[in-house]
This record gives sequence, structure tokens and C-alpha cells, in this order.
Amino acid sequence: MFKRHSQTPRLFALALLLISSIAVPVQVQATDLPDHYPATFQWLGTLNKLDLRENSIIVRDALFPLAQTVEVHTPRSRFATLQTLRVGMKVGCKIERNNQGEKVVSGIWVFPNSSKHLLPPPPMH
Repeated sequence: MFKRHSQTPRLFALALLLISSIAVPVQVQATDLPDHYPATFQWLGTLNKLDLRENSIIVRDALFPLAQTVEVHTPRSRFATLQTLRVGMKVGCKIERNNQGEKVVSGIWVFPNSSKHLLPPPPMH
């Protein structure tokens, strides 16, 4: 008998990985968000880690470098700082490309606790 090797599972896994790694704007429909919040975000999720020494952020298990200047917004403040962010916060991010073509986070909006249900599940869940 001949053993058949199928590439289908590998191709399927690769396709899922590629799809989950693409930052797609997500429409958030909420009535409790402040006026200074945009209607769409390129990435949404829980803040897993913020490393100011490494200039990076992990949101929904995705690692992004931070832009040279990052705007941070909270429900109470249009002009907050990165130091106000805490692990576990639900955030929306603006992702842009820097001069080297690398995806970086240039804006972060902290969601109110009442908006937890608006965030999509992590990829592959």
C-alpha cells in the first residue's frame, strides 16, 4: 500500500494564520463610547503586556512595536499617557506603517468597563 501525504491540513493552518494576522478595521457600535473615540479600530482586544523599555505592546496575543509618538485616550481623557495603561484593559488600537514599512501602534483607546461585550473574540476562538 502507498501512504498518501496530504498537504491540506498544513495549508488550512497556514491560511488561518495569515487571516488572523491581518489587521482589519472593526466596526464598533456602541452608544456609551465618548465622542472622541473613532467608529472603527484596526485591532481590538485585551492589553496583555506593555513594555516601554522595548517600546512594544501586546494586545490580544499580538505583538506590535509602538510608534515614536502614541496617542492614548481614555473615557475621561482625550490626552492620556502610556503610563495610564494597565494589563487587562480592553483597548482599541490604530495601526499604521512606519518609515521602514513596519506595522506600529500609533493610537490607543481604552474602553469603559461597560463595553466589554463589544470586543470580538480572539482569532481562532
